[in-house]
Amino acid sequence: MKRSFRFITLCLLLLGVVFASNVYADDDETSVVYDRGFDDGAEIGEIDANEKAALKYENGDTSNWDKVIDSRSELYEKYDMNDYASDYKRGFYDGYKEKFEEIYIDAYYDLVVEGMKGTGKTTETTETDGANVAEVVKEEQPQSQLVTVDGATIYSEDKMLTIDVPKGTVYLQNYMYIKTSDKIESIHAEKKEIISNIYEIYFESSTKLYNNVTVNFKYYGSENVGIYRLGANNKLEYIPTTLEDGSLKVTIKKGMFESLKFVVCLDSQIPGDLIGHWAREEFITFLRRGFISPNIYNNVAPDGFITREQFVYIVDDMFKLYDSEILKVIPKVTIDSFVDKDQVSEYAKSSMERLLTLKYINGYGNNILMPHRLISYQEVETILRRVTLDDTIDWQTVREQIMLERGILPNMASKDTSAIKSEVLYLLNKYLD
Repeated sequence: MKRSFRFITLCLLLLGVVFASNVYADDDETSVVYDRGFDDGAEIGEIDANEKAALKYENGDTSNWDKVIDSRSELYEKYDMNDYASDYKRGFYDGYKEKFEEIYIDAYYDLVVEGMKGTGKTTETTETDGANVAEVVKEEQPQSQLVTVDGATIYSEDKMLTIDVPKGTVYLQNYMYIKTSDKIESIHAEKKEIISNIYEIYFESSTKLYNNVTVNFKYYGSENVGIYRLGANNKLEYIPTTLEDGSLKVTIKKGMFESLKFVVCLDSQIPGDLIGHWAREEFITFLRRGFISPNIYNNVAPDGFITREQFVYIVDDMFKLYDSEILKVIPKVTIDSFVDKDQVSEYAKSSMERLLTLKYINGYGNNILMPHRLISYQEVETILRRVTLDDTIDWQTVREQIMLERGILPNMASKDTSAIKSEVLYLLNKYLD
C-alpha cells in the first residue's frame, strides 16, 4: 500500500512537471521557472531518497548519498525532460539533489536503528548499537557546494579546511565535495605525525580549472609541518605548503582536476643551513618527498655540489622511472660490464641501471661510469631533456629565471662547471607533479 501511494504521488508530480514546462516555456521571469523546477525536483528527490535508502539498507550497502543519487543526465532521461526549459531543468536538479541529500542520510539512519529492534536487546542498547552502525553512513557524507563562474568558498564539516575558488575558475557549473574521515590507521606515516583528519576534495564530474585554487587549513604551531597527499597504497607525498596568518596553504594548479586526498603532518625539524636560503622551499619539498636526506648534523649543504649517482637516484625516484612500462620489453643494461662498477653505491645501483637501460645516461670513455664525479650543468641539461622530452631546457634560461625570481646571481660560469645543488633542485622542482 505504501509503495502504491508513492507511485501515485510520483505520477501526479510528473504531471505537474509536464504542466510546468508548458506554462513556463515562454515566461520571461527566469527565477519563476527555476523556482518551480526546484520545488518539483525537491518533492521527487524526497520520494527517491526514501526508496533508495530502503533498497540500499536491504542490500547492506553503506554507500554515500552522492554515490547513490542519479546524475543530472540520468534524471533528465528518467523523467523525459530533454525538451523542457533549461531554467526549469536546472532548478529541478538542484532541488532534487538538495532534498535527496537531506532525506537519504536520515532515512538510512532511521532504518538502521529500526532494524536493531526485535533483536532482544533493551531499548537503550538498541538505540546505541543502531546509532553506531548508522554513524558509518552519517560520518562519511561529504560537504557539497555548487561552483559557478562566480567562484565559491567551501568549508569542511569540521570547519578546519577552506577551499577558495576564484571567479572564472569554472565555466560549466559543477558540485565540489569535501569528504572528511578520521580513519588514519591505514596511512603509512613513517616518521611523521598525522595531526588532522583525512580530507578528500573532488567534483561531481571531471572538471577543468582555469585558475589556481587555494586550499587553507587552520593551524597554529611550529613550521615543521606540511600538507601531504595520499598517493598509491596510501603513501604520503608532500605538497609544497605555505604557513602564514594561522593557516597552511597549498595550491591546486589549474588544468584538469580529478580529486585530491590529503592529511596534515608534523615532520622532522628543517635543516639549519636552509634558514634564509633562496631555495629553501625546493629543499623542503625534496626532503619531505624523500628524494634527498640531511646528513647526521641535519644539514643539506644547499650550496654544495651533487654527484652523478646522486642526481641519477633523484631523477629515478622523482619521475618514477621504476614504473616505466618500457622496462618490461627492452633488454636490461646492468653495471656489471663497467670497469668501476664497484664504486657505485648500493642505494644508487638500481637507479643507475634503469637510466642506462632507458638510454638516459651513458658511460664515459674506456667503459667507466665515474659515479662519484661531480655532475656538470651540461650533463644535468642533457639527462633532463631525455627524461622529460623537453628540448627547451637550457641552463642559460634557468639562470635568468633564478635572477629574476630570487634576486641572486647563479654560480654557473659555463655549462661544463660542476652544478650547484640548489640550482639543480630549482630546475627539477618545475617538473614535480
